[in-house]
Amino acid sequence: MKKLAHIPAGATFDKKENEWSFGKRLRGKRVGVWQFWKAPSGYLIAEYVFTDGPDERAKSWKSFHPNGDLAEEGTYDSGGRVTSQTWRRTKGQTSEAPPYWAEFAPGAWAMTRGAENPTSGGALRYFDKQGAELDERGKPLRAAKAAKLAARSQCLGFLKRPAHESAANAVDRYQRFFDRFVELQGVSPKDESVKDDRLVFHRKPVTPAVIARAEKRYGVTLPPSYVEFVTKRGLFSLGNSHESRLNAPDSMQSVYSWHVENGCDHETMVRQFKLRAPGIRLWKQSLGFSDGDRELQLVALYCFRFDSQNPKTKEASVWAFDSEDPRDFAKPTGKVCATRGFDEHIARIVDEKISEMIDEGFPKANLKKR
Repeated sequence: MKKLAHIPAGATFDKKENEWSFGKRLRGKRVGVWQFWKAPSGYLIAEYVFTDGPDERAKSWKSFHPNGDLAEEGTYDSGGRVTSQTWRRTKGQTSEAPPYWAEFAPGAWAMTRGAENPTSGGALRYFDKQGAELDERGKPLRAAKAAKLAARSQCLGFLKRPAHESAANAVDRYQRFFDRFVELQGVSPKDESVKDDRLVFHRKPVTPAVIARAEKRYGVTLPPSYVEFVTKRGLFSLGNSHESRLNAPDSMQSVYSWHVENGCDHETMVRQFKLRAPGIRLWKQSLGFSDGDRELQLVALYCFRFDSQNPKTKEASVWAFDSEDPRDFAKPTGKVCATRGFDEHIARIVDEKISEMIDEGFPKANLKKR
């Protein structure tokens, strides 16, 4: 196939796709920007941006109409899933059309989908040629609803985080979210409506001596991710409730001692929960480093499971202790913790709290109504 003058000399031709492609390779994998031209006309049909990592993975893409107008663009996450996507119309004929499930609203010039609707067939947003948002009938979206949709979209951005986010970075992310959330809600951070959503540090960083005392008392090595956080940042809770309130290292409760404190003696535990010596031992080895959500009575404690402790990293898995059904804590986990368990737990708690506040502050169902 004859190569046109504007196509780079190093471009290669794919007979099956009937197109030219050009870009850099690193150890045989595509990296950086790659461009594709359709034969025989030679118009630029697409542009992909690949990561520079060991795996060939695209970060974003663009496709173009035959007249050069942008037809589609989008981004991928680290797992290859689409996180955002936009389609645009053009004047005249084009072979670049959205999929069957994504139909333009009447009068719409562009439409998008994002993190809220990552699967095909999900809710779409429509815009006219000037960028004003439309509903699915092509009518201008009311300003207030558009503002709330934009606010919800901004808040959802705080759910984006690295796969292995540290606990310190997670709580900092939550504070940034909270500040933006109350601003978008038009309330003061001290307002009564958000008193149980504030991030409150109720104790300063603990000393190495406190950690040493706790480890001696419990006969364990506390997970490094937990020690790093409480010795550098201190102990926190979300608001004035017990929700996710970190306990002092030297005043943790085991699942066993929790039952004793709540009126369940050793003999009753054995009889009621049919525990044997190994189960009792596991209950005593499960230490509650944080309150759960006692007000809703879903989780009494978040516990380190020391039977899962990694012998190399000393990290331990985090389990939610449900006082209504504690029998799982009498069974070995059967797995060694392969992550920084405390970091993973705090990042998840932050994600759950952010999602809960978004759904309460900017309900998705209400914003769908036109």
